[in-house]
Amino acid sequence: MFASELRIATLTISFLIYSVKKNSARSRKRKRSRMDNAKIHLGKRIRELIEKAGAKLIYLSPYSPEFSPIENFWSKVKENLRKVKARNYKDLINAITDSMLKVTKNDIRNWFVTRS
Repeated sequence: MFASELRIATLTISFLIYSVKKNSARSRKRKRSRMDNAKIHLGKRIRELIEKAGAKLIYLSPYSPEFSPIENFWSKVKENLRKVKARNYKDLINAITDSMLKVTKNDIRNWFVTRS
């Protein structure tokens, strides 16, 4: 269990640093990284790495779905799953895949536009 948690933490840190560097290449003025309050995000080392990459770290309030478009994504996926009512593993996997594919680019665009 510990090895998988360490792998997830490493991937998270790598993604955060990558996203800060990628975003900083686009905008020299506004380098910010917004994160929720997941334990992995609260470590001193995380802050140091992100600030070293040149970004300001901004934490969201403890639960702020209005700032997190992923909440809209999961809401739509779960709505579709409830309609399907899968009752075995194979049907559930297929239903999850189909539900995720029903999320359109337009949905995603709207979730980002309406959150600001």
